[in-house]
Order: sequence, then structure tokens, then C-alpha cells
Amino acid sequence: MIPHFETEEKYVFPVLGNDNKLIKQAIEEHRQLSKLFEDKSDTEASLKQIQTELEKHIRFEERTLFDQIQNTATQEQLTEFKLIHTEEKFIDNCSDEFWKCDYTD
Repeated sequence: MIPHFETEEKYVFPVLGNDNKLIKQAIEEHRQLSKLFEDKSDTEASLKQIQTELEKHIRFEERTLFDQIQNTATQEQLTEFKLIHTEEKFIDNCSDEFWKCDYTD
């Protein structure tokens, strides 16, 4: 998720500018979620909190933030976002035993 957050912050959020209240909210939510991803003190509690916070964050982006960005962005910016989004690749975290990336099952 962190690389996804970085991509949004670098390419998508500048459309509205860093002083925009919606962008400030999204960046703060990214920071809070990043801290939860890195918290190893109580994994179960962190996962529950991630579930709650990530769902709220996704709904905020889908229903509010991205609508505002889409209404403000130029056609060229929207095309660039689409290209960047299709280039984003998910990489399995096989180094963490939690994920047990054994694809032979």
C-alpha cells in the first residue's frame, strides 16, 4: 500500500495542491495507515484498525476526493493517471512468513 500512497501523493494529489483540505486529509490518512502497517507491537489490533481505517479511507477517496480531482484535472492529467495506474504492479511480500507465498498449493 505504501508505494500506492506514494504514487497518489506524487502524481494525483498535486492537481488540487498540498494546501487543499481534502489533500491534507488524504495525506494524513496515508500517514496513519502507514504507521499501522509498520506497527509490530499488537498485530491483531493493528490489522483490525487497518481494516476499519482503510475502508474509511477508500470510501473518502472514491466518493469525495477523486471526484474533486477528476473535475479539476485536465484531460492530459487524467490520461497520465491512467497510464501510471496501469503501470503499478503488486509485488508479493514473500519475505514475511505471514503470507507464505507457496504457489504450489
